[in-house]
Amino acid sequence: KRVGLAGTYMEFVNKVAEEIGKEYPNAIVDTLAYGITYDPTSVKMKENVRVTWCPISACYAHAFDECEINYDRGFLVNLDKWLANTSHLQIWYYQYMTDNWMPHMELSAAVKNFAIFRRLGVEGIFVQDNSGPTRRSNPVPDGDKLIPAYGDAEKQGYFTIPTELAHLRPYIACRLMWDTGYDVRQGIREFCQA
Repeated sequence: KRVGLAGTYMEFVNKVAEEIGKEYPNAIVDTLAYGITYDPTSVKMKENVRVTWCPISACYAHAFDECEINYDRGFLVNLDKWLANTSHLQIWYYQYMTDNWMPHMELSAAVKNFAIFRRLGVEGIFVQDNSGPTRRSNPVPDGDKLIPAYGDAEKQGYFTIPTELAHLRPYIACRLMWDTGYDVRQGIREFCQA
């Protein structure tokens, strides 16, 4: 039976998981559904394999069931197929803005998407966010410096906190992972008050 290149990768992951399972029966082997392995194949994943599905080309400004782009690219259809193909599925959720000048408020879409994921039986969500530090070349006295970058701050600059709701978005995402019915507006108020 032909399974194609992606299926060959999944067969390999299954064989690795089978061997690992002999010595470590409680271990889970994680693999990515990304790039050439993005689409599910006819290969059913072993019980000790977790697939991390990575819908990087989705529109994250809208819920997966609300946006024409997301409909046309079949994200929920693909997700259903992966859920039928594996016992353990998590999602690599790209909640970041690649262009700070054109911000998208992804919080409302995340509320809807996280609820969809829970309803469908997704096991976990890994949220990728760009709220990590960025490098500044000029030290400024505004208190935003975290640590010198690469040793000598005078020569290398400082790591600083970026803009665009960098602290708020991960806070809300964490709350939503605990409770998909979490009131985001209330959460924003709580965060700002804190």
